[in-house]
This record gives sequence, C-alpha cells and structure tokens, in this order.
Amino acid sequence: MIKLFELIKNAKYRNAFIASLSLTLISIALWILAGRYLQKFPAEPSKDFVLDLLPTVHNPLTIGFYLYGFVLILLFLFFWFLFKEPAKFAQYHYVFGFALLLRVLMFSVTLLEAPAGRPPRLVDGFEFDNDLFPSAHAALPFAAALITTNKNLRYLLFLFSALIAVDILLIKIHYTVDVIAGYFIFYAVYKLVQKYLKI
Repeated sequence: MIKLFELIKNAKYRNAFIASLSLTLISIALWILAGRYLQKFPAEPSKDFVLDLLPTVHNPLTIGFYLYGFVLILLFLFFWFLFKEPAKFAQYHYVFGFALLLRVLMFSVTLLEAPAGRPPRLVDGFEFDNDLFPSAHAALPFAAALITTNKNLRYLLFLFSALIAVDILLIKIHYTVDVIAGYFIFYAVYKLVQKYLKI
C-alpha cells in the first residue's frame, strides 16, 4: 500500500495508471456494445476437428470454473497488481485494454456461429454467441503470468491458463483456433507494450 502511494506521487506513473485503466474500461464497454450489436446478425458455423473429438461436458464444475474462476482471477489480478506489484499495474492494464480492443475488431470482422454443443448464454447481456475470435479467458492469465515478477504466481497463472483453456473446449464455448490465437495475440500485445510504452 505504501509503495502504491509513493508511486502515485510520480506524474509519469500517475498518468500511465489513469490511461491504462481508462483503456481497459473503454475496451470492456466497446466489447459489450459490439457483442450486443452483433447478436442481431446471422453467422456461419466453422468446422473444428478438435472439438469433434472432445466430449461435451456441461456440469457445475466446468461451467462454474468457466464463469466464476475467470471472474475471480480478474479480481485477484486487479488487486495483485494494484497492491503487490503496483509498478506493473499500468503494463497489465495496457495489455488487457489493447488486446481487448483487438479482440473487438477481430470478432467484428470474423462473425462465426458458436460451436455446436455450446450451452445457452450463461450471463445474458455480458456473454454473446458471436464474440468468439480470439478467446481472452485463457490468454489474459497467460499474459499476466508474463508480466508478474512473482515466480510462484507466474506458475499458478500458467496452470490456470491451461486448465481454463481445456475447460473452454470441453464446454464448447470457443473453437480451438480462438483459444490458440488468444495466446499469440496477447503475447504480441505484451511484447509491444513492453517495447514501446517502456513501463
């Protein structure tokens, strides 16, 4: 807490803190608006050989992990970077915000029907059938693992990222390419933020 207050006194840090958090909030708002708007349009399904091989598993454990696990990890990461690694707070939110903006752009131009077997929308108004490419559920904890300097947390985030990726595919929330592309896109955004924003 003391470290955060010390950093906030620095104008450069304060500006990056506000800008990165604002970017994340604007990106979330654009994702919701685009997701709701695109629900009106028909979309085509895609063939996915991996999903065809996997069983469809809809039970309280898989659905709960997908919904609540992700919300809890988002809250945890927000407070972790705010209080434990405040020097990394802006970097985390720049990666989150820019990657989410890219995601909105990409799913807006690659309108796909949800995979066969996907459950009905679980959180209406905040979950959409056509916002598939790329997936952020597994990619965001992966990017956070790259950002944190805490070795134990890094391994836990990599593990969480792998588990939620498998969970997503078993529930049939995303196509396999959505999940794989998410890792590459979030990694690329992480490297660009690290190189050009010098945080």
